[in-house]
Amino acid sequence: MTPGYEQLDINAPLDEGGWVTLASGMPKDSGARAISIRQKHAALHVARLRPAETVQAATAPFVHLIVAEGSVRPTPTVFGCRRL
Repeated sequence: MTPGYEQLDINAPLDEGGWVTLASGMPKDSGARAISIRQKHAALHVARLRPAETVQAATAPFVHLIVAEGSVRPTPTVFGCRRL
């Protein structure tokens, strides 16, 4: 496998709110404007939320959430009812 490099400016979609697919190898994202990765079961979604904006976490076997600034208040069903 030959290593590759891609970059993508997603500032405009981030300013619209909600989740934006940054990178994906999933077939469902093949037509999306996203960096291509070679893992058909993985995707990276990012969001730049406005004050009081909410989003729903992905429904997947493995979910990883990073909050760069601010706080998160998960509902009881988020992350398998585990405390953060």
